[in-house]
Amino acid sequence: PYIHSEWYLTSRQVLALQFGGEPFQRSIIESSGYQLAMKEDALVVQGWKADGTNYEISGFYQAAGNTEGTTNDYGTNGKAVTEYALVVDVMATDNVFAPFNHILNPVQWAQLQASFYSTAAIREYDVVRAFIGGEIFMTAALTAGTGLYMTLPGLGYHAIAVGANPAQITEELDLVDGDKGGVLGSVFECLAPVVYQANAICTVTGI
Repeated sequence: PYIHSEWYLTSRQVLALQFGGEPFQRSIIESSGYQLAMKEDALVVQGWKADGTNYEISGFYQAAGNTEGTTNDYGTNGKAVTEYALVVDVMATDNVFAPFNHILNPVQWAQLQASFYSTAAIREYDVVRAFIGGEIFMTAALTAGTGLYMTLPGLGYHAIAVGANPAQITEELDLVDGDKGGVLGSVFECLAPVVYQANAICTVTGI
């Protein structure tokens, strides 16, 4: 599906720009780029609901073929490593092995950053990252208390199909008095998550 975000300059702003009366506010467009990135995260991680209720395209979380639901609160030292060991057992059943990427909600990502493994000298974040052989990411597209373990991209298990790279189009509206008219811009892209082997993705739900 296409995802997009719009920005708008009123006719007053356009005229001010033309006559040097007002500097161009790049933040207007940058904010649209940020909103597009948030929509991209939601699409890739959770999926796309054409009717707002049912997933027509499943993201990586919805399409995961494995799940590990033991309660291991990342706010407790050592629990992230314990959870990883359980995920390894689940994935090994389907002959899927590290390296993995680990994706977290910002709450659990922050908890992992603040946790220590065994002693205060060893950060648990570093231990987990060394074990998985990949990277640890965070996204608000995941609900707090949940996460993902995934094999690395490029191995044939899953991919992101890109139909159109991020781009921007603008349309000049009629310049009239007041706040009507102006310039309308749209930042957009077209992409979709694709899962070839669902068992190469494992959700974790008790962290």
